[in-house]
Amino acid sequence: IFSIADQINHGMDELSASSAELRLCLSELNESAGTKAAYCSDYVTAHSYFSLSLKLLPTDYWKSHYVQSLRLCFLLAKSAYACGYVEKAQ
Repeated sequence: IFSIADQINHGMDELSASSAELRLCLSELNESAGTKAAYCSDYVTAHSYFSLSLKLLPTDYWKSHYVQSLRLCFLLAKSAYACGYVEKAQ
């Protein structure tokens, strides 16, 4: 999953104007990669995937994708804290 997510993320500039559905799928892919990285105790990589996943959500993500937004913010804060980014975790 890491290779796939990294390859797609590397070409993210071309995908920036893509459809909302594609961006949502990519957000889910990055969330899955982040979860797997966190499971392997690689919290720096997990933080990177979770940050990108949150950026891929629509601008009104708290209204349109509340459950996913809440989950991502929690995972992002947890990985930030594990990396020692206490300021970001709060």
